[in-house]
Amino acid sequence: MSNYRIGKYLLLLCSLMLVISFGSNAEINTVAIDETKLGKWGFINTRGEVVIDFQYYNVFAFSQGLAAVQPKRGGLWGFIDRTGKMVIKPQFLDAYKFSEGLAAVTVKGQYGYGFINKNGEFVIKPRFYRPSAFSEGLAVMHTANHKCGYIDKSGRVVIKPRFEDAGEFSQGLAPVKLGGKWGYINKNGNFEIPPQFDQFLDFSEGLMPVKIGAKTSFIDRSFKPVFDTTFEDAKRFSQGMAAVKVNSKWGFINRKGEWLIPPQFDDTKYFADGLAPVTINNLVIYEK
Repeated sequence: MSNYRIGKYLLLLCSLMLVISFGSNAEINTVAIDETKLGKWGFINTRGEVVIDFQYYNVFAFSQGLAAVQPKRGGLWGFIDRTGKMVIKPQFLDAYKFSEGLAAVTVKGQYGYGFINKNGEFVIKPRFYRPSAFSEGLAVMHTANHKCGYIDKSGRVVIKPRFEDAGEFSQGLAPVKLGGKWGYINKNGNFEIPPQFDQFLDFSEGLMPVKIGAKTSFIDRSFKPVFDTTFEDAKRFSQGMAAVKVNSKWGFINRKGEWLIPPQFDDTKYFADGLAPVTINNLVIYEK
């Protein structure tokens, strides 16, 4: 396939979908975008179809049916549902994803991050240095002197801040960094696996992207590569798909390394609730 650059005055209708053959006999849709919307974020479904138009300056991936969005540069954050309806109006200086019914946000005139429910009401008042997400009833809390501990859903500190960094709980364990090394603690804050690793393992759906030199591939829990293909960059698997970067563009592969959505986006995140945020900065289309 060859490509050509769209002329300065040529506009593409958002309803137009170009079909290309990409590495297989299957036909895959590519996204067409009005050039006035370049650089803005929208959302695609697992077929690569735009379901929420390119209109936001910044976004988070969907979580629990809602996504944090920033409509304007330097503006306030709100939350939309899967139809694109603004269900919590923009009012936050910063916002994070919903997890276990709560989302970390910060508002003007109050120090730090607190947590709201899906009605936009504060459940935990703002007072934490950095945002985090709840997992298994606990969330990482960060202090101003860069120490990490954990709080419960009432905002009570249940594991005192003494770690240099920390991650979410999964199956009763959480990765924490102490003395420059990563280990794993239980919900009592005691080490089950002492600090000994240079990085913590972040497997998702049994696979993890790893960077070796300038290339990225995926390994399974036996630390073996799952396919031969390598990429410039990659994000974690979610809902059976992973975003990978080839020739400076992002697309999505399945667990076999096969293209489901060809590389065409300048940035993306990951699929959640059947949708993934994407953005296109440069208008390039493909022809057979």
